Order: sequence, then C-alpha cells, then structure tokens
Amino acid sequence: LIIRRGQVILSIHDRPIQTNEFWADITVLKSHSTTIKIGYQPVIHALSIRQSAKITEIKNKQCAVKGKTESNNILRTGDKASVKFTFSYKPEFLRKDTRIILAEGRIKIIGKITEFTEEVVAIK
Repeated sequence: LIIRRGQVILSIHDRPIQTNEFWADITVLKSHSTTIKIGYQPVIHALSIRQSAKITEIKNKQCAVKGKTESNNILRTGDKASVKFTFSYKPEFLRKDTRIILAEGRIKIIGKITEFTEEVVAIK
C-alpha cells in the first residue's frame, strides 16, 4: 500500500479501491475532427487525480443520431458508451460513482465510474 502526496482517505465505510483499470459510462460533449476509439489516451481528471489513461474497450455504444446504429467502436460528438480505461503510469485510489472529466484540446467528455476490473489493494 503506497499513499502518495495529494491522496486523502476519508471513510472506512465507503472504501476507495486502488486500481489500474476501471469502467466508466461516458458522454462525448464535443469532439474535434478526430474520432475517439480504442487506443486513445486522454488525461483523466477525477477529484485530485490527473493521469493519462488508455481506452482499451468500448461497449454499449449509443449514437447521437436517432435511428442510426453503428457497430464500430468510434465515438463522436453526442455519443454515449461504456468505456474501459487503463492508467498509464501507476494505480490510483478511486470510488464507484466518482465523476470524471476528459478535456484535451477541443475534446470534452464527462462520465461516471461504474466498476473496477482489477483491484490492486483495498484499504482495511
């Protein structure tokens, strides 16, 4: 268990999980001409966390254009999806339902953490 500068432990009842991977439900508010797909590496902003993470999987995509269904894993403005992120450098302490923001250039994405796939250490 490694606690770094900037980390805060608040409650023993709602334990944060130290993890490298997590799922989040995201909504693409605005994207430039670039498309967001598997391999895209934005900076995740969640509470005091600022770290690059890679999109490794996309599922449950809902297109912004009504009546249009696409089976590809490319996200554009207005699309919603469940996305799996993997931190690039080190595990972070996170909680379920934490809001995240991905802002990079003209790309703006918001979301909420839904589940963890890999638990490194739980605080006891």
